[in-house]
Order: sequence, then C-alpha cells, then structure tokens
Amino acid sequence: MASATDDERFSVVVIGGGQTGLATGYDLVQRRIDFVILERGSRLGDSWRPRWDPLRLSTPASYDGLPGLPFHSEAGTYPTKDEMAEYVEKYAERFRLPVRFGANVLAFTRNARGQFVVECADRRIVADQVIVATSSAPLNALFLLSWQLR
Repeated sequence: MASATDDERFSVVVIGGGQTGLATGYDLVQRRIDFVILERGSRLGDSWRPRWDPLRLSTPASYDGLPGLPFHSEAGTYPTKDEMAEYVEKYAERFRLPVRFGANVLAFTRNARGQFVVECADRRIVADQVIVATSSAPLNALFLLSWQLR
C-alpha cells in the first residue's frame, strides 16, 4: 500500500468504466474538472464481450449512444454485444477520458479534512468527490453529478 505522501489527488474519482462512468467522465471533461476513472477490468467493454453471442441491446442504436457521440448504425437496428464493447472503447478514446485499468477499489473513507480517500490494491487516491458508477444508468449518474457539483 502506498504511503500518505504518495497519494494521488483529483477533484473527482469515478469508480467504474462502464457506460455510466464514461458518460460521467464526458461531463467532467466539459466542466474542465480534474478526475480519474477507475476500472477494475483490463479493457473497456469487457462486461459486454463474454456474454452469449446472439445478444443484442433491447433498444435501437439511435437510443444507445452516450453524450457527445451518437451510436452510428443503420436506422432501426439493434447493436450486438461486440458493437457495444467497441463503442465504449472508441468513446473513451474520442474524449481522451483518463481511465486507469486494473484498479481494484477496496474501500473509500473520509479523512480529517473531509476529503475522500480511495483505497485501491496498489494505491491511494484523495478526492473531493467520489462517484460510484457501477450500474448501467448514465442519466442517473449525470443527474447525481449535476446535483453534487452545484
């Protein structure tokens, strides 16, 4: 474990590099807030790739894009799991989102200054705010982000 003097510091730490975390990252970039996205996996979209091959999203592609980047596909089509996995990778690249892979978050607490201390297996990160984005509801995360940053 890193010592307190080795702590990294950010205004915001986003836990989770799925659609919710990436959409949140997009909003933070727009607001010019320094942040990092912590992703446990080794690659974005890994939650989609191992699913059964015939899987398609239940909504048309026109509704599956994240803020700032429409999901490009033929009208009325339903993206496959692999198309979604590729899309989230391209999304992070397009907006240069600072994703840290292999970040196993163990816990987070508040220090005496009221900041969050995020404990990972190999590092500690201090932040003013933490957003837990481990679900697939980007709009809920953006609402929460908007409310917290006011």
